[in-house]
Amino acid sequence: MKEVPAAEAMIKLFELLDEVEQGTTIAITRDGKVVAHIAPYGLDQARMARQAIQGIRELQKHTKPVTADELIAWKSEGRE
Repeated sequence: MKEVPAAEAMIKLFELLDEVEQGTTIAITRDGKVVAHIAPYGLDQARMARQAIQGIRELQKHTKPVTADELIAWKSEGRE
C-alpha cells in the first residue's frame, strides 16, 4: 500500500486517482499517521479481509497479550 501525506495528496489528486483505477490502494497520512484510504471502487471482500488481518497483525506486534489471570481480575472488578 502506498502512503502519501495529505498535503501532497491534495496537489496530486488526479494522479493518485489514476493509480487507484489501476488497483492501487493509497493511504493518506497526516503527521505520519494514516487518516484515510483511497481504494478502487468495489474492492473485493477477500482483499479487504486480507488487509484487515494484516492490520490486526501489525497491532499485535505492539501490544502484549492478556493473561487468564488478568481476565479473571478484570471480571471481579466488574469489567466485561
